Amino acid sequence: MRKYLLLLFMSLSLSLYSKDNSRDTLNINNAKKDIHKTGWSILPFPVLTFDTDLGVEFGLSGVAVNFGDGKIYPKYYQMMSFSGSIYTKGSATSLFTFDSNKLIKGYHTLFDIAYLPDMAYDFFGYNGYEAVYNEKWRYEDNNEYRSRLFYKQKRNMLRIRTTFLKKINDESNFKILFGAELYNVKSSSIDIDRLNKGKNKDAMLPSIDSVPPLYDRYIHWGIISESEKDGGMFSIIKTGLVYDNRDNEQVPMKGIWAEATLLAAPQFMSSMDKGFLKLALYWRHYIPIVKNQLSFAYRLNYQGTIAGYAPVYAQTFTFNSVANGLYNEGLGGAKTVRGVVRNRIVGDGIVLGNFEFRWDAIDFVFFNQNIGIVLSTFFDTGRAVKKIDIQDIVNNLTDEEIDYKHVGDTKADYFNLAPDKFHNTAGAGVHFVLNHSITVAADFATALNPQDGTKLGVYIGSYFLF
Repeated sequence: MRKYLLLLFMSLSLSLYSKDNSRDTLNINNAKKDIHKTGWSILPFPVLTFDTDLGVEFGLSGVAVNFGDGKIYPKYYQMMSFSGSIYTKGSATSLFTFDSNKLIKGYHTLFDIAYLPDMAYDFFGYNGYEAVYNEKWRYEDNNEYRSRLFYKQKRNMLRIRTTFLKKINDESNFKILFGAELYNVKSSSIDIDRLNKGKNKDAMLPSIDSVPPLYDRYIHWGIISESEKDGGMFSIIKTGLVYDNRDNEQVPMKGIWAEATLLAAPQFMSSMDKGFLKLALYWRHYIPIVKNQLSFAYRLNYQGTIAGYAPVYAQTFTFNSVANGLYNEGLGGAKTVRGVVRNRIVGDGIVLGNFEFRWDAIDFVFFNQNIGIVLSTFFDTGRAVKKIDIQDIVNNLTDEEIDYKHVGDTKADYFNLAPDKFHNTAGAGVHFVLNHSITVAADFATALNPQDGTKLGVYIGSYFLF
């Protein structure tokens, strides 16, 4: 979860800049007030948060959009975004994205590069509800407390993604998709000594030896193999077909985006023992209810391994053609099932549904910018439909192995070997939209099942979810 302080009002009132000094508003079809933007619109905003274990986070994020001569406004020619921050205990985020219809003639080019060293990356096991979540082990005010970071691991990741989209012909809404992605993942147990540095004795985390986190237990039990426990590198070659007739790429009110993509990770382009082939299907539909004011949007997604073997460090990723944020992790968290903790649902095949009403509540002009405030209410859901195969390993575990440095543990404390069920959440959001393209979003969601771990998830960042 990321919390941007001074984000909504300070950034809008102090940090907006555009080469076009004309006055206009958010409603596209309001001819009396809305006129085309030209040139660049830029929105930077500061990052300042605090986490008990990770320390203080500080940095800067922002989005820049080039409307050029304004002929295609509210569509744009180029968009760039950046995000950079560091925590005082070693975690960090750094992301650059580039979205252009001008870089290569006839092609829509998408590119992003991210480096994400994470001292406390979420790990809850595999296959959704098959992995039992015990909230009492995480909170110090409970008599069953073990460690705040019991469901954490250390993970550093470099990710590079490039996608090219080309219309089949000038009149068609169909596009061919192709591109490549690179992931270099380094996994390990959490660095307790570093996270405890500078803390009072009563605030320190227990050592790994005394309270091994779940990630270490999965290694001890043989669920995570020796060849996969430290992560690895893999490259993906992707190709697919897209249908897109949305009225606006960033803030659509009507239209459909449908995508079918094959993603191949060859063994010879990786450090994996085997390669894998995944299929990703997306359907996004935007339905106007009240013109330019109220719409219903929903997204359906399936992703699964259809050939080969995907190692555990490759199973947390969700793959799609559009890069819309720091993380493409799932299911759970800001970009998939809001209100469910990140990575709560990790499987070899997953399904996802997001259903959202969006109301364009307020439109005004501020510092010569079109500002819109969009309110939303939503229902998210997802589940594993194809399991990571761990059943035989779990069934063969002895009581002594389950009791790993904590006498009295049983299999029921960690596993419920039954088909997964849907993980459901509900919530609401507010979005500040600049010039129909730049969005600052705040979503608030709660999980409807305590096994999903979040009483209230708060997600603040850029873009609509879809």
